[in-house]
Amino acid sequence: MASKKKSKSKKGGGGKLTRSEIVQVRLDPKLKFAAELAARKQRRTLSSFIEWVVDQAIKKEPLSIDPQNHLTIFEAAESVWDLNDAIRFVLLARKLPSLLTYEEELIWKLICETQVYWRYSEYMEDGIRIEDGDLAYMNLDVLKEEFDSFKKVISGDIDENQLHKILMEKQKELEPPF
Repeated sequence: MASKKKSKSKKGGGGKLTRSEIVQVRLDPKLKFAAELAARKQRRTLSSFIEWVVDQAIKKEPLSIDPQNHLTIFEAAESVWDLNDAIRFVLLARKLPSLLTYEEELIWKLICETQVYWRYSEYMEDGIRIEDGDLAYMNLDVLKEEFDSFKKVISGDIDENQLHKILMEKQKELEPPF
């Protein structure tokens, strides 16, 4: 008689990594019904179908109405994507400034005017870097640490003077790059 081995099986199907972000969407009942039918046709869940539709749309939608600029929204997103939200924000502000919200424009202005984020002050003019693109002149380590503080200033959770005190302390900790 063969002995039966007890096998341990995990419940829940895996680790805590999430594959995608959760977004709540309001749909007209008729549109939702049509989307459910389309999802059934493709043998997908409704959320999988919506994700696919959005993916298809951003890969086709031009970023600009200028016919000379053939960059799609997907390509633009790829050009500024970074896992770190502070770096992603800086890339967006440098490469696609017209897509910043008003609050993001305020954050970017505050960053540009805060010298602790710039390694070389001689490359500055009126608080804004002269050259485009290269982030080598930014002190990204400090920005990554304090990016949430900038958001708090804009939302009114902390005063700009408090932010400057925090940044002055950071500046004292920093050693010159050379």
